[in-house]
Amino acid sequence: MNKVKLIETVVDVLSRPVHRLVGLAGGHRIVYKLASFPETSIWALDLESDDTAEIDEGNIGLAASSIESDWIIYEKTEGLKSTLYASRVSNGERVQIEGVGDYKVTGIAVSRKTAVATLSSPLDFKIAVISQDDWSVEALINVDKPVFVNSMQEPLAVGIGHLHGDPRSTELFIVDIDQGSFIDYTPRPGSNNRNPKISGRRILFSTALTVKEELLVLDYESMTCSRAETNKADHKEDDVVEYIDYGWIDGDKIWFIGLSRGSSRAYIDGKRLPSPEGYLVKGEWSGKSLIVEYTSFKTPNSIIAISDKKHKALVPHSHEAFEGVDEWSLKWVESSDGLRVPVWVVRPGANESGPRKAVIYVHGGPFRGVYNEWNPIVSLFASLGYNVVIPNYRGSRGFGEHYRRMLIGDPGRGDVHDVLSVAHWTRNSGLAERVAGLGFSYGAYLALMSALKDPGAFDAVAIGHAIVDWEHLYENGSVLLKRFIDILFEGRRDLMKNRTPKLLIDKLEQPLCIVQPYRDDLSPLEPILNMAAGLAKLGKEFELHIVSSAGHDVLGSPDAPDILAYMASFIEKTLNAE
Repeated sequence: MNKVKLIETVVDVLSRPVHRLVGLAGGHRIVYKLASFPETSIWALDLESDDTAEIDEGNIGLAASSIESDWIIYEKTEGLKSTLYASRVSNGERVQIEGVGDYKVTGIAVSRKTAVATLSSPLDFKIAVISQDDWSVEALINVDKPVFVNSMQEPLAVGIGHLHGDPRSTELFIVDIDQGSFIDYTPRPGSNNRNPKISGRRILFSTALTVKEELLVLDYESMTCSRAETNKADHKEDDVVEYIDYGWIDGDKIWFIGLSRGSSRAYIDGKRLPSPEGYLVKGEWSGKSLIVEYTSFKTPNSIIAISDKKHKALVPHSHEAFEGVDEWSLKWVESSDGLRVPVWVVRPGANESGPRKAVIYVHGGPFRGVYNEWNPIVSLFASLGYNVVIPNYRGSRGFGEHYRRMLIGDPGRGDVHDVLSVAHWTRNSGLAERVAGLGFSYGAYLALMSALKDPGAFDAVAIGHAIVDWEHLYENGSVLLKRFIDILFEGRRDLMKNRTPKLLIDKLEQPLCIVQPYRDDLSPLEPILNMAAGLAKLGKEFELHIVSSAGHDVLGSPDAPDILAYMASFIEKTLNAE
């Protein structure tokens, strides 16, 4: 494919409209973000009149709403700087919220009269209580660990954090904004607790200690905890391992989105609802139906409504399937130690002539996962004629709590073996004769480490926003970043030093493409330049592209077309070389 056609394909994929649900506001309005490169905006859909209205545009980041309030709160980012705004969905009135300074916003929750934001700086963490009367920060609560607020209903706000010093666990926190109090809670020491949702004085949350998550209800008055009961048990029949989102219906029954084998479905009171095949990301109960964000490998994110008997599209009114993706399947590949690794294989809509080719796309995170969802990077390479193979290596979410915890204290070893096993399986299964490794952030770290550990795994490697020196990142990072690295490595500085690509660059045998923003606090430029100098000194084959944008978000970057075009052009050139 010539470069002009390749760039056109990149822009076409990035320009597909993606609708992301924020929540409900003012009783009957759906709030959502709309991303269609290069624009991002935030909108409201009136469920009564079916009218839509743009609220604001720009690089919209975190956003929150409440069915109890006519106001929504969101951040707009420019480079590494973010600003908080409040907008009224009924008339478009907008206010900039002062008082958060240079803090990074890690979470937002809105209620009838108040909002809460959790904040992080390079030095400390705070919880800001914001009055909706004049949109001033009326209280700042100091906390000694990073926290992330999830929901609120006056006077309580709830969220999560690593509060007990155990890298494998997360605990709930509850803030009483009237009293200015902060308490933490866990149902079991060492458990991972997520996404608390409050209704009155009861808090619904998910918890996991070993394999599957379960939903619990905490009574705030008595501080007693019990399992969330349902009348039906379709989710157990479907072997749900994780609860993506959930909430209350009239403070009594619950709805939830359950994840199983990389796809998710919706349930009310344990009863399975009709929904299209794919991934349901987020939901809100409207009083009549469940409003959810839906996506699949072939379908960009949209907003749909699900009731007992049917589902219908809300935004947009019809789905446009992406022709560059033909089909996909979830496989299980045995790693070198016998672990079964879940692997997506996404096949192209039209095969190019010549030898079969594949891209091993290594996701970042690392505590994330790839599900049956729209991904412009996957869609791009499928539309270019590649089989796209996506390993959910150990540590990935969505395949059981034990699987997620396997990475903690052991990054750069077992996960590398998983990637290498999948790369060799890709060849041996006949999917491809030539294979490229591709990743961003932690995925770039894994792709590069895999290439350095086993030069026969890939024919080319392309990395972006890469982590290549853990020690440098730790010594120069924020308190929040240091905390994350401590969790990942369980505080072992010897592993940070030894499991880093810069020590192994003499092993590189494949052509390497590096793409890096000039300023990225999660992937600094200096270690990349040091590694590039080392590669040049050793006479290794590589290319380095430094783009002008700042920040770690690849797809949200104004340079996203350049970043993907550099990598796709490099892989096309290298894998098609005689």
